[in-house]
Amino acid sequence: MRADQELELGDIYRHYKGQFYKLLHLARHSETLESIVVYQALYPDFGIWVRPKKMFFERLQIDGVNLLRFEKISPKDLPSHLKKFVSN
Repeated sequence: MRADQELELGDIYRHYKGQFYKLLHLARHSETLESIVVYQALYPDFGIWVRPKKMFFERLQIDGVNLLRFEKISPKDLPSHLKKFVSN
């Protein structure tokens, strides 16, 4: 997904390190008007994080492999213990 594509609130994303996060909201920086993604960890302590939308969808070079920082996950592909976080 590119930074200019639309997001749906409630979607689940997997970070390249393996943890899962739920998209809570989209915000705008008060000074720069940059689009910001607000998301919540789906593991204890269920922290809430923000990251510029452009950075949320950037590609990273990790050990010579080109990866997305966050990749959208289909609800059917979620581990069973996380399905309760999907509102379908």
